Amino acid sequence: MQRIVCHTRPPQPQSHVYQHHGESSFHAAGTLAGRAGDLDLDDAGARAMSGQSRSWYAADDGAAAVEAALVMTVLLLLVTGSIEFAQALWTNNTMLLAVEEAGRYAMVHSQGQSATCAAQTQASHCPALSATPIANCAAWAAEQVLSAYQAPNIGVSVSEDTTSTPATVTICASYSFNFLAPQLLPYNLLDLNVRVTVPLL
Repeated sequence: MQRIVCHTRPPQPQSHVYQHHGESSFHAAGTLAGRAGDLDLDDAGARAMSGQSRSWYAADDGAAAVEAALVMTVLLLLVTGSIEFAQALWTNNTMLLAVEEAGRYAMVHSQGQSATCAAQTQASHCPALSATPIANCAAWAAEQVLSAYQAPNIGVSVSEDTTSTPATVTICASYSFNFLAPQLLPYNLLDLNVRVTVPLL
């Protein structure tokens, strides 16, 4: 007879990782339902946060639109005002050039004036005109300069003073500048008045 000896190893403690390996797990229906409820709550919270984010974006868009409207209004006022006042300054400089040229004409042709010029008209905000030939021709010279520069309808009046020594001639140009956008600017009419007095030698 042969004797068979079986050596058995003592059971080894299993690791916690494999402790529940192979064991079937059963979960109650309530537990699964609870987890599903938790998922529903998470989805609802995410949707609520998404809606709140969209409302924040809409509020930001509205604020940006208001800021853009304010900035564009101020920019429009600046651009329009710059153009208007630049045009008024150009008109004033053109008037000054015209009266200076008329003054030179009067000084050169003060002696022996033989040309006959059309009678001048009285300009507003200017001294009373003189109906002398030199005064009429000086006004005509100023109008020719204004016409060459395509200036608006500017009034020119020339008055001669023979009581002073030497005699003098005053050339005056006047124009009421009307702004193109009076609704945007706090001005309606801007009275431009330029005058030059020269001696008759």
